[in-house]
Amino acid sequence: MNKKLRKAILRALAGLSINLSAGWFGAAFITPNIADISEVTNILRLIYDVFLGIIFLGITIFIENKQ
Repeated sequence: MNKKLRKAILRALAGLSINLSAGWFGAAFITPNIADISEVTNILRLIYDVFLGIIFLGITIFIENKQ
């Protein structure tokens, strides 16, 4: 694969990954304002959202370091 093309693909994947991370963190912070978080399922959903935000943030860091 061409080095220039590879760098462009990695940059695009990093951009997508950071946006997905921001979306999951946004969902984690917006959900408590809309829904009652007293139920266990809602608390688990918040943990799930934060977990996915951290995972996608880690993917972004990994991709950026690989460039």
